[in-house]
Amino acid sequence: MNAPFNWPRPQLQAEDFTLMQPWFAREVKASLPCHRVRFLALDPEKLDTGGLPESWREGLELLRKKGQPVVDNHAPRLFLPIWQDKEMIAAAVLEDGQQELYEKFPLKTIQDHSRLISRKLLDLKITSIDPLTGLLNSGIFWLSLESQLTGIKPFVLMLLELYPRIRDAGQAQAYLKRAAGFLNGLTGPDVPVYHLGSGTFAVLWDSEITNREQVIGDLILQRLRRDGMPRAHLGIARAGRTTDFSPQEMMDQAWEAVVEARGRGPFARATYRGPAERSLHPFHPLSSQLLNRYSHYWRKDNYFCLALLACTNPEEQPDLNQSVHRLIRPGMMVIEDTDTCISILIHEPEPEGLQLTKELADHLHQEDGRAFGIGLASYPCGSFKKSDIPMNARKALRHAGFLDVGTVVLFDGISLNISGDVYYNEGDLAAAVREYQAGLELNPASVNLLNSLGVSYIQMNRLKTAISCFEKALSLGGEEYMALFNLGAAWLAAGRDDRAMVSLEKALEVDNKNFDLCLQLAGLYCRQGNYRGVINLLSPGMADQGTERPEWEKAAALRLLGEAWWSLGQGQKAMECLQRASRYNPRDTRVLSLLGVVYDDERQGDEIARTLCRQAVELDETRWENWLRLGRVAARQGRDTEALTALQKSIRLHRKNPEALTLLAERYALRGKTRLAHLTREKLQKLSRRNSDYAPV
Repeated sequence: MNAPFNWPRPQLQAEDFTLMQPWFAREVKASLPCHRVRFLALDPEKLDTGGLPESWREGLELLRKKGQPVVDNHAPRLFLPIWQDKEMIAAAVLEDGQQELYEKFPLKTIQDHSRLISRKLLDLKITSIDPLTGLLNSGIFWLSLESQLTGIKPFVLMLLELYPRIRDAGQAQAYLKRAAGFLNGLTGPDVPVYHLGSGTFAVLWDSEITNREQVIGDLILQRLRRDGMPRAHLGIARAGRTTDFSPQEMMDQAWEAVVEARGRGPFARATYRGPAERSLHPFHPLSSQLLNRYSHYWRKDNYFCLALLACTNPEEQPDLNQSVHRLIRPGMMVIEDTDTCISILIHEPEPEGLQLTKELADHLHQEDGRAFGIGLASYPCGSFKKSDIPMNARKALRHAGFLDVGTVVLFDGISLNISGDVYYNEGDLAAAVREYQAGLELNPASVNLLNSLGVSYIQMNRLKTAISCFEKALSLGGEEYMALFNLGAAWLAAGRDDRAMVSLEKALEVDNKNFDLCLQLAGLYCRQGNYRGVINLLSPGMADQGTERPEWEKAAALRLLGEAWWSLGQGQKAMECLQRASRYNPRDTRVLSLLGVVYDDERQGDEIARTLCRQAVELDETRWENWLRLGRVAARQGRDTEALTALQKSIRLHRKNPEALTLLAERYALRGKTRLAHLTREKLQKLSRRNSDYAPV
């Protein structure tokens, strides 16, 4: 077994000049005096100047033809070649700075600098790689964070903390290497992932992502859970255009969010919010002074209603408040009058309070004409206390924001579904569950609430409770798509492939356009040996060129298609799919081991087939399939000792695997170990009696 660490001598590649641009530029500036540096990867066949200034075209053409530095005759600009050995692979465009750079430096001096800078850039790339995971390391991450904070674009920092279940350091290292490959495949080639050490990873997303960090965070956690990771916590910190804090302060914010996520469940995320942001939360706690004021007026009431009115345009709120004061009627009392809302206490039970509020809304429409919403909460209401009513009114007001302007919304189960979604989107699963449960007290037959509650329980790893929620939703709502899909996902997470398949196939009958559903069902079909079903599910989706799919989806689909084609005896088609999947995620151990077996079957080279299978078990020693494939390849190539070891490890991880038992019995017989061969065949016969047909992996 090879050591888990690897210090390669990598080559500079085109993507390096994008991913590592800030510190590459710093290296150039340290050698040649200039103010700005921009890099452009060069294609040896043609020059693509699309998106570049027209004034650069002539200089870049000369650079490619001559293979030496070019000084622009019209502006303080230098085109500097970057070399990989004897091949020019990129150009560094230097602008402004000291005039002597463009007029006095001899060409020979600049050429020497060009070669020296090229070597420095390669050395910088080598020292920036973490030897365990192959990702960029903490030192280069710090430089990236500094560079981002000096820019003008908003961005998001994500810190991901993983918890491996380990017996020893070797298992932890294999776990982290597998996680690194997964994360790198998920983010794609244009967004680097950094390993900061001790199972903590970092990602910097640019301004185009900042409004979707919650969706991306949930996707990362969902994929990690599906991939068998036991725990993962994600912390998010934002930097805007006006942000003025240091890299250490931003790291502290992201880490505080990670710590908060730890308390939210095994797979959870949290976003850092400062005191000012927390005060703007739609459901931030009411001050004790305001609660005391409410209590003073409703203390002796056995019933009452509380209405909250808020303008769609906050600047118009003061004018709306004045109109409310003029139109107030007997039995109604203004309790709170602020720049964000106005609250009215109505000393009437719910029916009368609702009628009075609607009449007030009508008068406001006629007299004022401004766009506003009204949330109304009543007491008594379920198990809610009087002190809960102001917050209930806020939730009803939030609910009103989804309806027509001026609509009066009475607090109900839907209001709690909406408030639960707010907490869920923030990653606060415990708070979301409380809201959904309270909503079900008011509306026990709500399919939406049951679905939302079940999804939260899946995130919290409370699978039995989640399954009961989805089953109840199906009993109330018939063949409801989301309940079927979620129930299938829950059974899948619980390891019940048989029940998962029933639910997912029913969901597919309702909607066959959901590619994630097709992926999950295809994975089940592969495990069950229904390979033609895999191809029928995934081939149309992958052939749809008009659909932009995330790279992780493409990689997963291609892996499953590769496995299906190989199992159907179509080695060339399998090889094509698996090679494409490997380009998306070179560290996917399932792809590596499958590709090794396919190469071996197709006689593409014994050494490369064996190497791929070995890499798979080194990256992830917990998958019995990887050990089986290594054993199969080693056995065919006559490497009995390696085959025997691999097959024994495969059986220790999965004792009911007929193919491993068959191959192991053959190895024992070839070595003359008759008794062991006989015992192994007996185990195989017992297993065959229980399950006469099996699918090879």
